[in-house]
Parts: sequence; structure tokens; C-alpha cells
Amino acid sequence: MVVLAGVEANLFYAQEGKRCSGPKIWQEQDAEFGANRSLISMDGDDHTRFRKVQRPDTPVRCCLITYPRPNCHYHAGDEYLTQNQPMPALYSLQRIVTEQLSVIAANYSAKDDLDEIITAVRTILATRVTKQRPAILRRTPAFRKGQVSVHANRA
Repeated sequence: MVVLAGVEANLFYAQEGKRCSGPKIWQEQDAEFGANRSLISMDGDDHTRFRKVQRPDTPVRCCLITYPRPNCHYHAGDEYLTQNQPMPALYSLQRIVTEQLSVIAANYSAKDDLDEIITAVRTILATRVTKQRPAILRRTPAFRKGQVSVHANRA
């Protein structure tokens, strides 16, 4: 994994950012999820306006009233998390974040479908956004099962 951070990363992005990122990179991912656009695929005035809405001074309680609060503690009982044992950090965090987002976005816990959803999102990122993997991966049974889970949990 490569992480770009620090002053040099900011300078690189200031000089090469337009070439390395932008709305076009994310459009295929948006389409895969049935969206016309998303925050990461917006640019210009639309992006700026949307970011202003998400500023820290935007009343948080509005979101907490409108959306259900995810339960952050239920994972302690999951079979893959046991006390005083090492845990797979990336996998655990993917499951926690995916489950919480399903509650916030769809008012439904996707706890039973987390692995399939994670597989679908990972495949979409690797084949559509970064293009590190061949598109044929979107034809595998694991991806199709995850894609069904993603769309079922959106409804």
C-alpha cells in the first residue's frame, strides 16, 4: 500500500492533481451504484456547495434526529472479535463502517451481508476506479452476490 502524506504530497497534488484525480475517475463507480454523482465525483461549484453543507458548524443534531444512530457496540459479541486477542484491523474496520453506513443510509442493518458488500465495493474500486484489476472480475459469482446485496440494502 502506498500512502501519500505530508508537505511533499500536498505539493505533488497542487501540481499534478488535475491529471491524477477528478470527477471522470469516479463516474463509473457512481453508475455502478446507480448514482448520477457523489461527493467524490463532484467538481467546482457543486463540490464546494456540498462541502459547505458538511462543515463542522452544520448542526449535527439535525443528522442525528433524521438518521438512526448506528450501534457501535454490538461488534464486541461477533465471533471474529474476542477479548485480549489480536484482531484483523482492516477487515474489522471494513465490517464496522459498512454496517454503520447501511444503518445510516438505508435504516437497515446489513450485518448478514457485510462480506458480500465489501467484496462488491472492493471489486468496483479495483476494476472501475483504479483499473488495477480486469473488468472480468465483475462477472464472478462473489461480485454478483455482493452487487445484489448492495442494491437490496439500498432499497
